[in-house]
Amino acid sequence: MRAATTIDPSGTIDAFNHTFRVRRVPLVPGQFLQSADADLINEGCEIECRPDLIFSISNRRNDDGDEIVLSIYDTEIVFPAIAETTLRAALSGRRFRVGDLDGQIDEQGQIVLVRRLVREGVLLSVR
Repeated sequence: MRAATTIDPSGTIDAFNHTFRVRRVPLVPGQFLQSADADLINEGCEIECRPDLIFSISNRRNDDGDEIVLSIYDTEIVFPAIAETTLRAALSGRRFRVGDLDGQIDEQGQIVLVRRLVREGVLLSVR
């Protein structure tokens, strides 16, 4: 019984989640073409999250202020904290058009965010 009182369930689940995510081999079919076409993404382009994507979003503070961290596979992609709502909307699983995402990021900022996430294999441009 003593062992059960010292276990941190949240920490244990976080550690399992991290280990599972970093040990997965990224399967991103069509990524070469998606990445090559990322610069063509503009306002109004239809985008969706990759199916079966395993990721984690966390907040952290550094000397420059707060930031939001997207952990996918064995990679961390860091954004300013102001992008959190927009990032979460992009990863919600629904299709969206660039420029229509919730949050404080304007259309030009959404273009930059989406292009980056397409290059990283997180999002797909729908053709």
